[in-house]
Order: sequence, then C-alpha cells, then structure tokens
Amino acid sequence: MAEEVIHALVAAVKPGTSAAAVDAAGREVLKRSGRKGVFRQRTGYQTGINWTERGDLSLEPGAEDILKSGMTLHMPNILCSENGYLFGPGAHVLVTERGAELLSQTPPRSIAHDA
Repeated sequence: MAEEVIHALVAAVKPGTSAAAVDAAGREVLKRSGRKGVFRQRTGYQTGINWTERGDLSLEPGAEDILKSGMTLHMPNILCSENGYLFGPGAHVLVTERGAELLSQTPPRSIAHDA
C-alpha cells in the first residue's frame, strides 16, 4: 500500500497543481485501503538549495501553494501500525513541465530482499 501511495503522489505532481491536490492523491489510496489512522503526517515537502528560504511548501490538506517547474519535493511515506512505525518507501522528484522526474527511487521488494 505504501508504494501505491508514492506512485499516486508522483503521478499527481505537475506545474500548476496545488500542494493540497498532490496530498489528496496519496490520501485517496489510503482511504480506499480501509485502514484508518495508518498515516499521520504530511505527504511531502519542498527541498533544494536555500531550502530554508523557500517558504513553507508542504504537501498536506488545505495547502494553497502551487507547484512550479524547477521545484524539488521529498515525499516520504511512513505508515503506522498497531506495533509502532513501519519503514515505508519514498521519492524525491523534480517538478518539470511534463510532470515529476524521479531523482531517487526505493528499489522493488524483490531487489531489496536480495541485497
């Protein structure tokens, strides 16, 4: 499920899209899973050079910031369980005119288990 959330978030990243709309794409996957309370944080935030001067762009409900080409975003996805926190995949992307360009990627499970 966590990987599906990341795929939905990445697919939603486009210039002109609001930070709230990207967040909603990931939360919709979680909603369909029927597991309430597994996600308790924002779905991502802006990164890059001079990131402390970039403002406070955060992918979360109600965020009004609009994505622009050249922005970089980190989208960690850590889901909670009854036993505590679990490791989840994440993505770091560059916003381009064509959408998101992956700058990092969590390897598929088959590769991760072989490592």
